[in-house]
Amino acid sequence: RWTLLVAATPAVVGFWILQRVPESRRWLSEREVSREAGAAAGVAAMPRSGSFRELFRPPLLQRTLLGIALGSVPVIGTAANGNWVVPWSDKVAADRAAAERPVTGESVAPARGPSAVSRDKAFTLISRSGGGVIGSLVGGIAATLAGRRMSYFLISLASLLTSTLLFTQLTPGHPWFNTAAFLLGMFGVTYFGWLPLFLPELFPTRVRAAGSGIAFNSGRIAAAAVTVSIAVGMQSATVDYPQIGFRTGLIYAVGMLIIWLAPRRSVAES
Repeated sequence: RWTLLVAATPAVVGFWILQRVPESRRWLSEREVSREAGAAAGVAAMPRSGSFRELFRPPLLQRTLLGIALGSVPVIGTAANGNWVVPWSDKVAADRAAAERPVTGESVAPARGPSAVSRDKAFTLISRSGGGVIGSLVGGIAATLAGRRMSYFLISLASLLTSTLLFTQLTPGHPWFNTAAFLLGMFGVTYFGWLPLFLPELFPTRVRAAGSGIAFNSGRIAAAAVTVSIAVGMQSATVDYPQIGFRTGLIYAVGMLIIWLAPRRSVAES
């Protein structure tokens, strides 16, 4: 319950921002110019900001689709790739506990109780989430130091290599498993420090918030579709976590390719 209450604090912060943080001067200036242009043309009311339809027609259509693609890679990677690490660890720990349970007559005395299984799962979760905390903080720094395109490419490469190593060479209980889970969490979440820096740069000020929001949240829809399709497939087959993790991790290779379609300069610079 306390976790949910703490998670609700952004709503309070958001309300405070609406009340206290001033609007962008550039946005206010463009809105005023738009109103004056509308008045000169005899238009009674001009929209407060750019139209959503503007994002899905030239010249912004290409940038919108690119933003959706760049935002989808990390969301799919997090939801459909990295999230399998914890249930995989839980399953292996439970299977190991069952295999180590000695049978004496009709009574069963567990050698590894539920607390040991829960501890393995919790340690994997802490390792992955701990890496994510660091990754979310360094994404913007990486994009500033290495450049927008190169940093995204390197993040995708690191995520692909770590995911492939984790799901093809390691298993829960291996001495390096939780270290790899930490690295996958760190690299996979570094994207989310990169996206808030780059996505707004794709769009002019009048549609910047809408464009960034659509680009990022469309990835959530794609991730949901991928995750549901995997869940449906699990109903008719034995869950093979290494195969699922390896295949979904290939999404990072897609990111390594599409980032080179990104413009070198932002709308404001061009």
